[in-house]
Amino acid sequence: MMKTSTKAAVWVGAGAAVAIGGRAVVGRKASDRDDRWLAVTVNCSPEQVHELPEPLARLRADVEIRIRPATGDKGTEVLARPIGDVSRADLRTALRQAKSLIETGSVLR
Repeated sequence: MMKTSTKAAVWVGAGAAVAIGGRAVVGRKASDRDDRWLAVTVNCSPEQVHELPEPLARLRADVEIRIRPATGDKGTEVLARPIGDVSRADLRTALRQAKSLIETGSVLR
């Protein structure tokens, strides 16, 4: 039979787990709604990124895109943030696919 102090510890632990888990879910949902920039660094010069690859071109009406040299002359940063009806997850996927297309010519799955 469990002692009262052991039962209390189990309940306190379970309550803490629920509270922490609830905060993590709330935080995740809030970050999906914000307009922070997402970025990838592409291993090429900004001049080589003159035309957006299909994954980003498809979302062009719903995202703001910036292309600039990466810090330390280490390639090109492609930055994007949602301004329309596109989820951050879809935008993140499009950025990864665009990076792959620019660097290798294909999307690895």
